[in-house]
Amino acid sequence: MSTSPALSPDEELLALIAEHQYYPDRLAMILWEWGEGELAGIEAPDTWQLTELRELGEDMRATGFNGVDSVRKILRSVGSGRGIGKSADVGMTVVILLAAFPDAKISVMANSGDQLANKTWPEIRKWLRRSIVAHWFEANSSIIYRIGARDSWF
Repeated sequence: MSTSPALSPDEELLALIAEHQYYPDRLAMILWEWGEGELAGIEAPDTWQLTELRELGEDMRATGFNGVDSVRKILRSVGSGRGIGKSADVGMTVVILLAAFPDAKISVMANSGDQLANKTWPEIRKWLRRSIVAHWFEANSSIIYRIGARDSWF
């Protein structure tokens, strides 16, 4: 009788992420320790953010998105005032996609280079740092890549 070796915590996490790969709203609840640390007092993403993530998952399933092969563009936009959490939504979305699709190439754009450098990119890095998968990645001022796979991510 053979027994399979116990999975490491990272292997268990990978299996959980794979199970919910096409459900970004579920992964948002898994990848961050809501109510703890920097997220103390915040129990979950805002309702509108979870709706956006749910709809993104629907689009991903409908287009056959796998992070590598070309599919019909999935365009998402939110029009609003300042301070409602749009950059946080982008940050969570990027981290979710990086965790769920290891070979994905993700391009992030903003209205200006200044906005990308000073608002959007720092927010993405902040949500990566807060995530339970942060130790899987290296992030600098222009790229995030899975540790040990920089050449294939550039």
